[in-house]
Amino acid sequence: MGNINYVTEFVATKFDSIANNPIKYVERLHYQDIFLLKVDTLQAEFWESNNIIKESYNTTKLNNVGNTSNKAFHKWIFRNGNRLSMNFSLSAMPIKTRAENISFTFQHPSVSFKKKIALKDRVEILFHHSINYQIKQNLNIIWSQSGDFFGKYKWSENSFMLSYQHNLRKENKRPIYIKPKLGFSYYITSIPLGKFENADSNLKIGNKNFDASEIKIDLRTKNLGVKSAVSLLYEINPTLLLSLEAGLYTKISNSSVVKFKEKSGFFLTRKSASLRFTDESIGIKANGSPVSELPLHHNKYFGIGIVKKLL
Repeated sequence: MGNINYVTEFVATKFDSIANNPIKYVERLHYQDIFLLKVDTLQAEFWESNNIIKESYNTTKLNNVGNTSNKAFHKWIFRNGNRLSMNFSLSAMPIKTRAENISFTFQHPSVSFKKKIALKDRVEILFHHSINYQIKQNLNIIWSQSGDFFGKYKWSENSFMLSYQHNLRKENKRPIYIKPKLGFSYYITSIPLGKFENADSNLKIGNKNFDASEIKIDLRTKNLGVKSAVSLLYEINPTLLLSLEAGLYTKISNSSVVKFKEKSGFFLTRKSASLRFTDESIGIKANGSPVSELPLHHNKYFGIGIVKKLL
């Protein structure tokens, strides 16, 4: 077979940006839409005796190429990878206090501990991460976690939500989505009180014997509530989006406890135990009056972050 030479010439004499008909953004094939799989080791009979795959070629052989131990994973990624995305964001949560101070006493045969701290309104910075799975077109389920590790008031959360996504722009433009979300949230607010010495190493709370020399104490309120939020998502590219979000918590029920945890020793073996605010060994007052929960109010947040699709 001889060489085939194909020569063409093209001259553009006019370019009209108004009369053109661009491909809709959502219908374009982006580089990120292509999943490439490198095969390190080919079977000897893969190409048989031809260097061109015939129309009648048995395509099941294509599925047997490469590392068979990863076959199930690759199949799952092909089917579900474009349905999964991860969200990382920072948000600001205003926390308002219902008292100027809180005092705490703990009386035990081996330990006596007292602490009084001042309270004030704060804006805590939270870190969020979530996994989104697309059930069907524009409908997602979301599992998320968030935490505040450096503020005066500690916060942690797990939530499970359902969301709907709608594009606010025309299909031939870069998408801006609005994404309302609704679900349930379990979140904990705590106030660290510091630590005390367990000099005799014979402190017993419930069925736990604390052997460590130092014990730290937190006041915690555990909440179960409904979480509603709305996000605006700007598509930077098909796998990366910028997110702005505002959310609201509606409390259903709560319970408050004092959390004791060993501060010293190997971190995997440190013991912890909890007592309710109403326990006879515990005394908690806000502005001099007994309380059954932490005098902190928080029901909204505002955040910014990025969403990364796996494929």
